[in-house]
Amino acid sequence: DAKKIAIYGISMGSYWSLRLSSYDHRAAAVVSSVACFNPNNTIFTQSSPRFKQMFMYMAGYEDEEKFDRDVAQGMTLRGYLGKVKCPTLLVTGEFDPLCPLEDAVEAFSDLKVPKEMWVFENQYHPLWGIANLGGMDCHDYVLDWLHALFSGKRVPKKSGRIAYIRENGDGPWGKCEWTPPIKPGEPYF
Repeated sequence: DAKKIAIYGISMGSYWSLRLSSYDHRAAAVVSSVACFNPNNTIFTQSSPRFKQMFMYMAGYEDEEKFDRDVAQGMTLRGYLGKVKCPTLLVTGEFDPLCPLEDAVEAFSDLKVPKEMWVFENQYHPLWGIANLGGMDCHDYVLDWLHALFSGKRVPKKSGRIAYIRENGDGPWGKCEWTPPIKPGEPYF
């Protein structure tokens, strides 16, 4: 069913899923998980140098300064999220070094569609086998979210919902609505 096709991006794919959805509006939903959608390219500056080396290789660059100028500088979601047209779920760890919470809050606020964001208490970049979900991966719950969306059982509101999913809590479906203590761009800690 063409009306039930979703894009699900994980880690660096979380960036690409949102960029793709900003100009190709065929998908019925987009999920951007294990966040890497901040505007500062932390995957190239905070993560293992191997990520940048591999990306430079795939993009055909040997000169790092030229790569930074020609490619990395333009790898941002700023100015693109308002162009996404389908319901969107953002999934991030509270302390993800590749996407600080203030950047996730900014990305969420830039979306103008029905949306949700799940913030996992005390989690970092990998969101699998986590206590917040009884030892399960976030992917299982993302698929449940998509199933509920496509069956009409759960439709996010345009105003959005942010869930703070506690360790040993009720998961994303419980009473976990949260208002972050920061505004977009303000440091979380």
